[in-house]
Amino acid sequence: MGISKRSLSPFAVLALGVCLVALGACEPEPDGQDEDSVQGVLADPTQPFFQGEEEVSLSRSETLYASVYSNILVRDGEVPFEMASTLAIRNTDLDTPIYVTSVTYYDSKGTLLETFLDGTFGLAPLATASFFIKGSDTRGGLGAKFIVKWGSEVPVSDPIVETLTVGSSGSQAFSFISPARVIDEPD
Repeated sequence: MGISKRSLSPFAVLALGVCLVALGACEPEPDGQDEDSVQGVLADPTQPFFQGEEEVSLSRSETLYASVYSNILVRDGEVPFEMASTLAIRNTDLDTPIYVTSVTYYDSKGTLLETFLDGTFGLAPLATASFFIKGSDTRGGLGAKFIVKWGSEVPVSDPIVETLTVGSSGSQAFSFISPARVIDEPD
């Protein structure tokens, strides 16, 4: 079957374009998980981790502070703009796991909102774990933050810990990355 020499009418081209745009805007069907039951965190935040041994002896540990901007002010500081944030913890070591012992989420006043991870969870070499805060979850405010505690049994390359924040409304969109900072390094 070949292509007809007859061309499509402008109306048919417009209708086809509208259909393609409408299909592209459709959201995928939910996979059966109840989104409200996970309070903004991925359904199973421990998935990329392996359970650490009860008595892991960490020779090095750090506490990191990662900024989260769950909303920012726009239009002369009068209108809050909701943002979604993903905390990523990336083990950059090629050969050795690291251990994440705590991931907590605080609001602008320093009040603990959520404990996402508490225990000793190993993150395999080159593995990444992530935690998600929905754009509709504005409990944290402009000064929200994650506190991440990690360690290792032997010297390793430092993990990359950062938040990716995104938000859009109409034709406005924002996205930025905030690297975590070391706030405690016990002797």
